[in-house]
Amino acid sequence: TVYITDRLENQGFAPAPLMMLYHCNFGYPLVDAGARLEAVNHEVLPKDAVAAAGISDWAKMEAPQPNYAEQVLIHRIPADADGFARMALVNPAAKLKLTMAYDTRTLPLLNQWKQMGQGEYVIGLEPGNCVPTGQSDNEKRGLLRMIAPGEVVEFNLRIGVEELA
Repeated sequence: TVYITDRLENQGFAPAPLMMLYHCNFGYPLVDAGARLEAVNHEVLPKDAVAAAGISDWAKMEAPQPNYAEQVLIHRIPADADGFARMALVNPAAKLKLTMAYDTRTLPLLNQWKQMGQGEYVIGLEPGNCVPTGQSDNEKRGLLRMIAPGEVVEFNLRIGVEELA
């Protein structure tokens, strides 16, 4: 397990936008046909029309495909008793499981980048407090977080890999 803790302080004299997103990409052998994403029941929102068309298969890993159009899905996964939400990438054939756990107090969203394209075969699991659409779009969505002068914000996430029996 890799533990990541970041502390960010606004050392300025005015409130400032705070957009944090941990861009974590995973590929083969975790990502392969038959692998899947697992999480407790939660809200899944598409970033755009392309993602909306594939939303029913958000958890499914397909074989690499030519001309695959990337999909970005936004997950609001509830936290467990420890304050961390979790999503796992499970590949039974490879007997591997990766678990992304993140503190929802400062990282309320998980952005999923799904790219099943030939030569670009990857899943991004991206805990964050924003969506990857820019500051003005996050403000329109009501997601833009401001950090006050002198305020300190701590971000915590864990990435664990285990072998399955």
